[in-house]
Amino acid sequence: MQASNDTKYVLLSIQPQYADKIFEGAKTVELRRTFPKVEGSQWVIVYVSTPIKAIIGAFQINHIIADNPIEIWNQVKDAAGITREQFDTYYNGINTGYGIFIKQVIKYPEPIPLNKIREQIDNFSVPQNFRYMDSEIANSLNLLSFE
Repeated sequence: MQASNDTKYVLLSIQPQYADKIFEGAKTVELRRTFPKVEGSQWVIVYVSTPIKAIIGAFQINHIIADNPIEIWNQVKDAAGITREQFDTYYNGINTGYGIFIKQVIKYPEPIPLNKIREQIDNFSVPQNFRYMDSEIANSLNLLSFE
């Protein structure tokens, strides 16, 4: 992955069971209640939440859909890695959700634990959902060292 100095990446916090499915290829769409505007083929850096607490890899976005939950389910039910009941619970009470279709995944040889991230980045806070990360920070953590 090559980046100019003004490239912004999305750092996405994902629960361990769903991150595992993404990197195993069993989940090819990530579901979100909110998601930032991104350009096609952008890379998303994956932070796995408790109990792992580490950046473990990245995935490249193929495309994103934004729609009402019923329409999203019709398009993702075989790729989301969750049951209909889990889906309905997650999207309960919202009118628009997002499906992020995954083009390519790269799992890092070694996870980058939260304490190491905090050694490299002052005042690093774990995203509840997502946050932007510029290429300078990503480079300092050696997150961009793959093609």
